[in-house]
Amino acid sequence: MLELQHILPPGCKPVVPGLSATVKEMMPTLIETVAKCWTQIPDSDLELLLKFKENTPILAFRKYKTEVYLNIFGFNLHNRFRPLALVSDIYLKFKMGIPESPKAPNWIHAIPLTPQTLSPAETLLMHRITHSLFWTVYMDCKKRLENINK
Repeated sequence: MLELQHILPPGCKPVVPGLSATVKEMMPTLIETVAKCWTQIPDSDLELLLKFKENTPILAFRKYKTEVYLNIFGFNLHNRFRPLALVSDIYLKFKMGIPESPKAPNWIHAIPLTPQTLSPAETLLMHRITHSLFWTVYMDCKKRLENINK
């Protein structure tokens, strides 16, 4: 299995996403729309959207129409400096200090945009969905690169 590192700003609780039958059940529905528009997470006040900036996947979460988390994905498939530059820009904008550099080839930088907006259950759900979608996006990018290199 491929290694994945979860990185958070200083002072945030570590991420231990684990597996969830609930998330596994909702993934087919989320995958269909998450890259097209804000998508409601079933039985939750959270929505998510997968967007790309400079070819870097960013999974955004919002609650009550306010963005609360950005999850920036770094893959071993392409240039790791673009996603790190995006992370650094966000840290600078929100005065969060200097971001930790990834040690693993694949990583998620989870960045809270508003303090203490999510309950512990919502935070865990967000991290589990992010973890699951990371590998879906990773495989999609890998297929695209393979097709380009043919």
